[in-house]
Amino acid sequence: INAEYMGLTDLLDPTLSKRKAKSNLDELKSRVDMHGPQLLSLIELVSQFTEMVGNETFSPSAVHQLLADTEERMRELQNKIQRNDSGRLRAIEDEDLQTAENFFESSIEAQEKLIDIILHRLGKLLDKEARALIMSSLKQLVLQADTEMGETQKINNQWMSWLEADIKTLHRTSNQLQNNIKQKESEINDLMTETTKRMNTNASDMDKLWKNLQQSLKDLNDLAADRIRISDELYRAIEDKEKNRVESEARIRFADSHTNLLQKYLNDTHTCEGILKDLDNFIRQAAKRVGDTTDEADKVGEELALDEQRRYLQVFRKCYTEMGDLLFKKTKRLEEVDRMIRNCEFQIEFCKETLDPDLHKYRENLKEYQLRRVEATDKVYRLQIRTDERAMQFLPTEEALRAAGEVFESPLLTMREETLERKAKVLQKRTELIERDKEELVDKEAEDLEQLASSTKQARSTGISSLIPSLSPTKSAHPVRSGVRAAPSTPNVMKRRTLMSTI
Repeated sequence: INAEYMGLTDLLDPTLSKRKAKSNLDELKSRVDMHGPQLLSLIELVSQFTEMVGNETFSPSAVHQLLADTEERMRELQNKIQRNDSGRLRAIEDEDLQTAENFFESSIEAQEKLIDIILHRLGKLLDKEARALIMSSLKQLVLQADTEMGETQKINNQWMSWLEADIKTLHRTSNQLQNNIKQKESEINDLMTETTKRMNTNASDMDKLWKNLQQSLKDLNDLAADRIRISDELYRAIEDKEKNRVESEARIRFADSHTNLLQKYLNDTHTCEGILKDLDNFIRQAAKRVGDTTDEADKVGEELALDEQRRYLQVFRKCYTEMGDLLFKKTKRLEEVDRMIRNCEFQIEFCKETLDPDLHKYRENLKEYQLRRVEATDKVYRLQIRTDERAMQFLPTEEALRAAGEVFESPLLTMREETLERKAKVLQKRTELIERDKEELVDKEAEDLEQLASSTKQARSTGISSLIPSLSPTKSAHPVRSGVRAAPSTPNVMKRRTLMSTI
């Protein structure tokens, strides 16, 4: 019996079908049965190792299949992102800004779904727990196999020593019996030789006595009696020798039969020893095969994980930048709503001063802006939370990429710089508007106020009321004569409103 005969070599093939593996294991059980202690339990361990060898869960092909299962969904999302981006650009060109915003939000939502899939793939690729679990199971299985192999080897060696000792004892017994038979035969031969001599001597003496029969009748009877006694001794000796020979031969046959049986058992122990060596070799090869496959899959997984992290960086950069852009736009819109609310509040107060009949309209506008502010605040808050969560989610990947030697600019820094640039442009534009309105309204109003205060003070000090300028415009500035609407002598209401809105 060897490994090839037992089918162990085929069981190391990871492409072996489950049906074929089961057939080989059943045949293996029948071949090793009755060849040693606990071999069937070891075959159960072989079955578990075979199952681990054929398990494709942690093979490189399984890792590639894991990514292939999600590629189609990722392509769909990428196409959706491209469609949303194209639709947003068309909507901006058509000045359909609400549709553009919807496309913008839909694109970011699709990008977040794409990021979630990438993170799912990364989680599977970098999942060390599953690998640690299979390696732990493999280690425990090898330890169990070593323990059972050691116990089986110990029992087999003990049986082997017992059988070898019994066989040696039987060989010694058989040799002793054969030597006894040979010794008895030698003794009988010597006895027969001696008896022959004595019988010959007796016959010679009898011949002599027969010649002198009358004189030696008494001696003749004594010699005849002695002859009978000698014959009886010979017969008894031959009978004892034959009985001893039969008993010895029976014992020898029993010893030979028992020796053959023990030799068969001894051969089984040697066979068991060979089987144990082959099983041990199989277990070592299977454990190495599983370990190598797992290490290879882990290496492939790390390489694919690095590629996936690079893809994550690319997708996250676009998503995070656009989330920052959208957050900036929504924040500025919220600020604009706040300015509109302040403007409405100012208009309401100013309507009371100017008796403006549009008071109720401004109040309705104020309610609408307040509702819009609540909605905009909620959207900004939710987008801020989403953006921060995505940033925190990306930080471990950024650290992993830098640890792998990747050189890149952090998307978080890029987004912050772009946001700062946008805010700087808006602030510059707002400053220009405020300066222009300040020059037209505040400075001019201050100049008119100073002139009015000066003339009023002069009129009071001199008592000449005519020094106070007229409230009506000059004739050249009359709206009918000049063909244009006259500017009111009171502060410019619209410009003041514009200034308040800008502020």
